[in-house]
Amino acid sequence: MDGMMISVAGYNDKLWDLLKLILEGMRDFEFDEDRYKVNLREISLRYENQVHSEPFKHANGVTNFLKFDLQWRSQDKLDAIEHVSLDLLRRFVDDIFRQLYVQMLVLGNYSENEALDISEKVMKYCSSGRLSEPEYVVPRCLLHPVGVYSLQVDPQSEKNVNSAVQRTIFTSNTDSPYYKAMVDLISNIVSEPLFDQLRTKEQLGYIVSSGAFIANGAPPSLYILVQSEVNPAYVDLRISSFLRAYSPIIRSLSQAEFDHHVNSLIVRRLQNPKCINEESSRFWVQIHSKFYDFEWREVEVSILKSLTLNDLFAFWDRYFLPHPNSKASHLVVSVHSSFVRKPTTLELQKYPQSIIALQGCLAKEGLSSELCSLKSLNALILDIASHLDLVKLLPSTIDDAIPYLISWCTPLYDSNPDQLDALKSKLVSNTGPTNYLRTALYMALEEYSYINHGYDHDHDIPSNKPNGISDSSPSLSTPASLKPTIPTVSSNTGVSKYKDPKQFEDTIKAARGLTKTPSGSWVFTDAVKYKNTSVISSGPFSFHPLIPKY
Repeated sequence: MDGMMISVAGYNDKLWDLLKLILEGMRDFEFDEDRYKVNLREISLRYENQVHSEPFKHANGVTNFLKFDLQWRSQDKLDAIEHVSLDLLRRFVDDIFRQLYVQMLVLGNYSENEALDISEKVMKYCSSGRLSEPEYVVPRCLLHPVGVYSLQVDPQSEKNVNSAVQRTIFTSNTDSPYYKAMVDLISNIVSEPLFDQLRTKEQLGYIVSSGAFIANGAPPSLYILVQSEVNPAYVDLRISSFLRAYSPIIRSLSQAEFDHHVNSLIVRRLQNPKCINEESSRFWVQIHSKFYDFEWREVEVSILKSLTLNDLFAFWDRYFLPHPNSKASHLVVSVHSSFVRKPTTLELQKYPQSIIALQGCLAKEGLSSELCSLKSLNALILDIASHLDLVKLLPSTIDDAIPYLISWCTPLYDSNPDQLDALKSKLVSNTGPTNYLRTALYMALEEYSYINHGYDHDHDIPSNKPNGISDSSPSLSTPASLKPTIPTVSSNTGVSKYKDPKQFEDTIKAARGLTKTPSGSWVFTDAVKYKNTSVISSGPFSFHPLIPKY
């Protein structure tokens, strides 16, 4: 919120009297010091509780912070409230009524002239000047570049055993009605299968949700949110795995199934508001955004009616299929539990995500990071690769790889043979999707094959290797020393040695605090620096000509 909102509802003949009392109380408010202290304490406690809220709420809050320009985290507000004083609050009230920019919606049993009369009364009663147009605060959104960008967030509570991952897939940096309709449709198609796979079959956690975000001015996006006791690296990989595995299902949709999804979305969009509050919310969203796109529902319906199966296939492959040639921007926020080890930046740079996920799954089996280091796990995968054919990985390969994992674990369980027997039984007897350790091992072999052979097992076609990854890179291959990511500049010419545009782009990302992983994605830990160095969208504009009536 970039201002204050006042909402009054009731019988129309008394609403102005109620609004006048509220405005009068705000304008002429007398501050009592004792009451001020009580309210300040209540607000501080509210922010403290929000900081230590459930991980899925925290992940969503951080995601919103990285989506909108005028967005603040609970911790930011908690830090700022320490500088609030009673004198400062008094001056703030005086300043806020000196100049105002007012947006008003009058809805219900009012005539046009009565609504205009109320707006004039508000400005006159506040005795305020009008804020000049260049001083308007306009909502803007961050525009994330193509690729995968992952924020690693420290634990927020010492007692909560859950972590959370929210992956947001931005399809375009344009506010296109066509893109909004397509994202809405895909969200409608995948929401139930995603819940069924991640929540019911894999049992990753109680909270699994997804949805479309199609606000004005923001790139249309699909979010997937999972709260789980399993480590965030594993959860995020399972989200990516679902998107890959669902691609053939999308392509196998019949015309009847496609029409069913389109028609259900059309019915939802054409549904009339059930009450005046819902109708007011629909209008207010457009007014506050300053896009004034009151007919967006009708526009989306017309686009939905024109879509074909080929449109859906092309859009999915372009934005939702995890692939080096994807045109989507993925923002991943991983909130770690205090019971899950958070990897360091150097580890994220050196080791693939699947190795980190495997370490987390072994930790749940009683093996600490000191016993099963990332380096030793990396060596294990290399050893398996030297004995098994991973060029074309098959589901049955995991059965051949499990004896190597058991042999590797045996010395670590010298003091607890019963726990080793339990691990062997678990790996062999449970071959279903709830066996996280078995799945993590398969994903590590899969990522090795992808990085070293560039093979896409879901589509049986060779794919490009991630940028910067080769057989001699530190990831799942012969360990190499980490090189600095900031370029050196020639003292003779003063020109960066990175003349290639792609290399220079990577250099800029490194300067922003981003670290490149072996799979080609980027990770960061400083959300503020990432936000402050990101591109933001333009100010709001209307798709329809706005001609003032008065």
